[in-house]
This record gives sequence, structure tokens and C-alpha cells, in this order.
Amino acid sequence: MACALAAWAWSPVPARADSVTLSNGNVMEGLIVREDAAELELDIGYGSVLLKKAEIDRVVRSSGRQKEALKARQRDAEFASGRRVPEAAAAVYERFRSLTSLREKALDAKAFRERMRVKEDELERSIASSKAAYPAAASRLRRLNRGAPGYRDAVLDVNELAASIEAGQAEISQGRRKASESQSEINDYLTALDDFRELMGADPGLSAKTPGSVEDEEFDAWVRRSFSAMEADTVSESVGETTQGSHVLVSAAINGKARAKLIVDTGATVVLLPARLADQVGVEGAGSGFVQVKVADGRQVPARTVVLDSVQVGSMRAEQVEAAILPEFEPGLDGLLGMSFLKRFDVRVDGERGRLILRQLK
Repeated sequence: MACALAAWAWSPVPARADSVTLSNGNVMEGLIVREDAAELELDIGYGSVLLKKAEIDRVVRSSGRQKEALKARQRDAEFASGRRVPEAAAAVYERFRSLTSLREKALDAKAFRERMRVKEDELERSIASSKAAYPAAASRLRRLNRGAPGYRDAVLDVNELAASIEAGQAEISQGRRKASESQSEINDYLTALDDFRELMGADPGLSAKTPGSVEDEEFDAWVRRSFSAMEADTVSESVGETTQGSHVLVSAAINGKARAKLIVDTGATVVLLPARLADQVGVEGAGSGFVQVKVADGRQVPARTVVLDSVQVGSMRAEQVEAAILPEFEPGLDGLLGMSFLKRFDVRVDGERGRLILRQLK
């Protein structure tokens, strides 16, 4: 963790150490803090060593600005590791360390989701190949009588293809479930980021510094720089066209082929679209299952389940989004933006201003 925190230290001047080459060929780097005719003292970052000048072959000295940059980097590394935290700032440091831990989990979750996306693409190709081969294998089996030469092999071929398709689809479903669960790690981090931002806004002096305390001021500056770098890792989009009652209405691109006016509904399990729009984007009839959906007048109506290639709201895009297709939707509207899309992001709905705020890691 210390390394991750220290990586956010930044200086406009390249940090360079003094370099001491010994007579035996070894090279030591650090900051020369004391020197006389007989020896010099070199601070190597975690202590100092005394070197006799008689054993030194050459000394390359950094500039004053480079020394200051190196000192700043070492100081920030000490802040990051917890070795040099002002006593009054201990609670703030623990909050920041917790935030950093959540960030690491969120980055792991993001990497996991990306791996699952690649794996799903591979499985989709494998399933498509098996589905393409299945009709010919099934036709061959139908032409053979039980017990005829090749009958057993034909049965095995059909069963293997069917099993491959079923196993691939099951693995895709499991991968999507795990990827969805991992989004909670990202959302936890983004929420903690908000909380820490409020802490900084409420307390201009994070360490409750004593007036004139240089170390406290340096610690405050390090925390704020590090936090700014964290915020730069996130992307946020605020969208919304109008409100319909207490609901926010947004424009969404479906499969990159058509735009739809959707009501944001965090209570809807999936995206809901009317059949006319599904036909435009090429998914009508593609679904294999049905669900019962409650419509505005309270009736339960059957809806075909499909998987959309993509749904994009503003700059936020989600792929392989579950949806349900209704025969028709309310006049003037194209459906609901449900949780099958929203769960991919950290979501805030501002009903008063008619805005949907979506956040994600870059």
C-alpha cells in the first residue's frame, strides 16, 4: 500500500540523488548531509552511512533543486507508509489509508470485469461455432437407424455439441453474475471518495495543524495531492432531458442503431423496450424466454427476454445488457432504463433537477 500511495507524489523537478562511487566499484545514492576533509555522511532514505573519503573514487552531486525534489519524494513516501504522520492527523491518515485499500479493491474489480468480458467473447464464439455445427450433426443422426454403423458416433456428436452450448451459456451467466457483484467493490470506493471529499471540505486543515507547523502543512498538501490523483481516475456523466412526474427521462442509444427516450427506474430489474423499437435495433424475436411485467395500469403482461449488444447513455456504455420486450409502451415513451444497465455504474438520481448521474472508474 505504501508503494501505491507514494506513486502519487509529484514534483515538477526531476528528483536526483547524490551519487558516490567507491573504490571497490560499488555505487551508493542518497543525499550528502555532512562532509569534512576525512569523511562524508550519506542519507540513503532509511538511515545514514559514514563513508571515508579515502575509500571514495568519485562523487556526482545533484543540484539544489534536484535535492529538494528528492527530499520531497522521500517525505511523501514516509507520509504514505505512516512513518511520518503528524499526531493530530492520525485519524485522517487512517481514513485515507482505508480509502486507498478500497481503491485497490475497485481496480482489481475493474480488471476482473475486463477479463470476464474477454472470456465472454471467447465463449460466444465457441457457442456460435457449436450452434452452426449442430443442424448438420442432428440431420446426420436422423438419417441413421438405431444400431446402424456410425449411429453411436452421431449420437455422441450431437450430445457433445448440445453439452458444449449449454456449458458455454452457463459459464457466461455465471461470469455476468460475478462481474455484476464485483461492481459493488467499485461503488464502495466511489462512495468513500465522496465521503473523503466532504471531510476535506469541512476541515481546511486536515491534520488540525498547529499554527506554523510546517510538517502538518506538508502532510495536508500530500493528502490533497494524492486525493486529486484518485479523483482523476474516475469519470462522471450527468444526463437528463426532462422529468415525467418524479421520474427522470434520458436519451439512450440502443445497439448503436436507434435512440430511445427511457424513464430511469431503479425498481425495474431490466431495461424494458417496446416491440417496435426492438425491431429497429434487430433484436425482435431473438429472445428465448418470457417474463411477466407489470405495466402502468397494473396489468401483468408477457415480455420476451433478450440481450442487447449495447446501451449507451451520454458517454457511459454497457454491453450485453439484459432487456425485456413489451408489445407496446406508454405513448411518447420508449421504455424503462432498469438495473440491468444501471448496476454497471455508481448511480445517483436527482429527481428535483431531472438528472441521472453515472460514475465509473476510467
